[in-house]
Amino acid sequence: MKKLLPVLFPILILFILSCENKSADQNELTFKEKKDVVITGRIFPFEEGKTSLKFAVDRIGAEQEAMVTDIDEQGYFELSFKTAIPTDFWVSYNSNFSLVAFPGDSLNIRWDGTKSGRPAILETVKVYSKHSDINVGVINYQKEYFSSKNYSTLFHENEEAYKKLNSKEYRLFVDSLHRENLTQLKKVFPKTDESDPALNWAKLRILETYFHNLAFYPMKHANAKGIKMREVELDDDFYSFWDSLPKINQNNMSSAHAISGMSNKYLFNRVGQSVFKEIDKLKKTKDSTKLNDEIFSKLYVEEITDNAPDEFWKQVLLSEFLHSKLDAFQFTVYENNQKQIDDNLQLTFLKEPVNTKYKKLKNESENPVNFSRLNEFEEDDVIASISKKFKNKTVYIDIWATWCGPCRSEFKYSNELKDQLKNEEVVFVYVCAESDKEAWKTATKHFNLDGEHYFLENDQLRVLKEKYEVSGYPTYMIIKNNGELMRNVQFRPSNEKTVEFLKQISNTDLI
Repeated sequence: MKKLLPVLFPILILFILSCENKSADQNELTFKEKKDVVITGRIFPFEEGKTSLKFAVDRIGAEQEAMVTDIDEQGYFELSFKTAIPTDFWVSYNSNFSLVAFPGDSLNIRWDGTKSGRPAILETVKVYSKHSDINVGVINYQKEYFSSKNYSTLFHENEEAYKKLNSKEYRLFVDSLHRENLTQLKKVFPKTDESDPALNWAKLRILETYFHNLAFYPMKHANAKGIKMREVELDDDFYSFWDSLPKINQNNMSSAHAISGMSNKYLFNRVGQSVFKEIDKLKKTKDSTKLNDEIFSKLYVEEITDNAPDEFWKQVLLSEFLHSKLDAFQFTVYENNQKQIDDNLQLTFLKEPVNTKYKKLKNESENPVNFSRLNEFEEDDVIASISKKFKNKTVYIDIWATWCGPCRSEFKYSNELKDQLKNEEVVFVYVCAESDKEAWKTATKHFNLDGEHYFLENDQLRVLKEKYEVSGYPTYMIIKNNGELMRNVQFRPSNEKTVEFLKQISNTDLI
């Protein structure tokens, strides 16, 4: 036995090392901690009067994070954000483009702000950082793609194809676009290096576009034909494209925008289809009025944890679903599925944001807003009641729902708009519809929405839809100081023209 030890010892060492490497592979995507990404740069020349720059950071398994920074008189800017994983982000000035950042990065970005259109802007973009070579590839791919016929096809021929083609024909059409995109990719990356992060970033962008087109076909085709989505005839294998979700690793993880796009559509397309099939079965054995959101959410969580393509996608999908519910202030979904979450959500960069958001919302719900202007009208016609209450004043009405993402994304700009109009006679009114009342109260505190707030009951909602033709959210209305109602205006809080328009009409003499 002693004679075997010299042989066994190196084998044992190799076994231990292989176990350590396997463990490292399994935790490859966890990353130790969030680190700052510092972005500086200069837009020169830049447009006179246009002194703000928008950024948007894609967060895997969560909503995109929007940021705005000022540009000084010489065109310089600076901002930072934290990330535990490589990610892409959008820079928006006249048009937008994507770049990639890694935890701890410091990037300096420069471009000509007088150019318009992505190809022209991208020709002038220079990025200086530790990972400049990756961003050179990312920029070159975007220049090629946004200059191509395929890009214009996506927005023109594709819309016609949605309307005219059946599911089999449309699949063939999109397959041809996808092949052309892959051929185009070879122009930018003639050497197929599977470890090239820029190449892998571009591949995922192309794949996400392919999935996006197919995922939206049933809805787009139904809208064009004036039928319900369930009435659209689909080939038996139409959704089989979801079987080819890519494996995510260290080399392609920086394409957070593509990963988020795929997970979002998979969640509400593939998972949603399975959940609604289960709901149809339950309707045959259970009172449909008892099929509440708690049951829906439980089915979603079970479908994700039982049938996700792999471990990574399971956690991303679960995170995305939980964020969607927490963002709608439905935090009981987290509580009702606590064990499933603890057992399945392990990646730190996904788990920590979910837990943090839940704790914050829970605290806000236990300490609800104490605005003195949380109002309820007895009258069914809430708009008429608002007009009467604020006679001779300009009223800006925001009709929203707690579960509406675009509604929530506008609230930041709403508060900025209020600050810009603090010296004007403008009343801000928020009308919440088709939402849970407790979620409404929590949301008003969460977004610090100081203003007049109204929660619609069923009869009031019916009048709003029938008399004022409100068909979706957010919807904005303006009541001028002479009582004239402007319905469904395009003046969102984020629209730069809104503040000037409200100033103009609030200073108009009453007639």
